[in-house]
Amino acid sequence: MATYKGIKGVKVESKATDPGDTTAAVGNVWYNTTSFALKYAIAGAGTWAAGGDTIDQHHYPGTAKNSTQSAGLCFAGFDGPTYPSPGVTTGTENYNGTAWTEVGNLLTGRAAPGGAGSQTAAICISGTPYSGGSASRNSLTEIWNGSSWSEVNNVLTASAWMCSFGTNTAAIFAGGSGPGAQDMCQTWDGTCWTEGNNLLVATSNDTGCGTTTAGLHMGSSPVTKASQTYDGNSWTEASDLNSDHSNSAGWGTQTAAMITGSDAPSTTGDTEIYDGTSWTETTNLGTASYGMGGLGTTSSGLK
Repeated sequence: MATYKGIKGVKVESKATDPGDTTAAVGNVWYNTTSFALKYAIAGAGTWAAGGDTIDQHHYPGTAKNSTQSAGLCFAGFDGPTYPSPGVTTGTENYNGTAWTEVGNLLTGRAAPGGAGSQTAAICISGTPYSGGSASRNSLTEIWNGSSWSEVNNVLTASAWMCSFGTNTAAIFAGGSGPGAQDMCQTWDGTCWTEGNNLLVATSNDTGCGTTTAGLHMGSSPVTKASQTYDGNSWTEASDLNSDHSNSAGWGTQTAAMITGSDAPSTTGDTEIYDGTSWTETTNLGTASYGMGGLGTTSSGLK
């Protein structure tokens, strides 16, 4: 008796990594030759799954937010599981979708820096050197070329726990703790920092995503449900989040963003997705968290 397989045959594409945007892959089936698994993409609510642990601890780290779930970059942070911890780290680690690998260290350790860019072209912005309870801030900026960090021009006003996004040649950071909530915004052109138009309200413990002409600021203290969009010149109030978010992880684009976790008013795993107009609650983290980094897309993210 003839079978469908015998008539049509079977063809499943082999891939070393999963698609960076599984929204575009909906309806497709592929075999991941790295994890030795048959995978598929379907429409619907996302779910969280355990990934490989970082080699060292990174609490309040920076990440290359434009990198992908199968090619990520994490750097800096406190070198302990809680805040405050004994000190900060210079550690930098690459993620290949399965495991982390230590790569070239930052020149200067810090925690709660801004981060942007990709696994091979990232930027680490300001942060705190935190030592012995010090509230000092680090004004240094470092650029990552895929193998090592280089110091470049300092930020105009140092900050930590701030919103940041863009690339290592066109980046923005806004808000953050100086200490104390700030409304400032600074833009990076690959060489120098320039003052931009301020946020609508002073914030700290915030996060963000997007580009220097289409950015999104979200989750902060004390306005933990507010979000603002950036058009390359000024900030505009956007739809409020459904839940409080502070010291959360955020990533994506201005029209397809995700935010997860919070430490205010309590530690939660609340996760929301933004479609450019409104926020929608989606599957919570398996373990309530805060002070983590994030990267990727709304359909294939990593925290």
